[in-house]
Amino acid sequence: MSYEHVRVPRTAQLSLDDVVDRLRIRDAVVAVVLVGSTGTGSLRPWSDLDFLLVVNEAPKSHLVEVSIVDGRLSDILVATKAWMDDQIAAAPTMVEGDAWDWFRWFAAGKIVVDTGGWARAAQMRLTDKLETRPTMSEDERRGLRWWITYDVRVNRAYAGSGDALYLRALSIRLLHSYSRVIQGWFSARDLPWDGEKKAVRRWVDDDPEFLELLDKWSVSADVRERSELQALAADRALAPLGGLWPDGVVDVGWEVWESLTAGSP
Repeated sequence: MSYEHVRVPRTAQLSLDDVVDRLRIRDAVVAVVLVGSTGTGSLRPWSDLDFLLVVNEAPKSHLVEVSIVDGRLSDILVATKAWMDDQIAAAPTMVEGDAWDWFRWFAAGKIVVDTGGWARAAQMRLTDKLETRPTMSEDERRGLRWWITYDVRVNRAYAGSGDALYLRALSIRLLHSYSRVIQGWFSARDLPWDGEKKAVRRWVDDDPEFLELLDKWSVSADVRERSELQALAADRALAPLGGLWPDGVVDVGWEVWESLTAGSP
C-alpha cells in the first residue's frame, strides 16, 4: 500500500492569514470563503478551520479535502466556478439536493478572496434561493423510516437471543444504527445537519426528551437497556413520519414478495 499522499501538509505551520495570502495570488482561485467559526472570528483553541474554495478547475465539480493550518485540523471544501454557476442558474427558487448545504455555507461565509467580485455577486444571487431547504421525497421518507425501524427490530432480536456472541455483536450494531437515528431526527424534520454542537443546542430547545434518551444510552453498561433506549429515541426521531412501524407490520416496498406469495399454494 502506498502512503505517498499521507504527509505533513505545506500549511501545517502557516497562520490563517498567511494561507489566505498564498491563495490570493493563485490564478486558479476564484474565491476563498471562511465558513463557520472561522468566518465569524469565534474560534476557540480546540476549533478546527473551515474553508470553501471556488476554483476554475478541479478533479471533480465539488469535493472535500482535509488539511492542517496553523496546527489546526482543517476542512477544505472545493468547488468549481462552473458547477457553482450551473447550480445557481438551474434552480428557480432554491438550490436543489445535496448542493443546498454547500451553497448555504457559501452564502453565510466570510469572503476573504474574491477575484473580479464573482463571490459577492453569487451571494446576492442566492438571497432568494436558500430561504427554504429542499424537502425529502416521499420515497426518501419511507426509506428513512424503513431503515431505522429495521435496525430497531434487528437490535431487539439480538437483545432477546441470550447468546453471548449476538450480544457482543449488538454492542457494535447499536453504534452505527444510533448514528442513523441521530441524523434521522433532523432529516425527518427537513432540518440541516450542522454538526454535533448545534445538534445538542437544537435538542435542548426543541426535544429535551430525545437528548435525555441519548444521554442515558451513552452511559448505560447494559446492552439490552441501550437497545430499548435507542428504540425509544428512534420513535421520537421518526415522529413527523409516524414513528416506528407498529408491531407486526412492515412497509411492503414494491410488493414483489406480496404479489408472488398471494393466493393459495
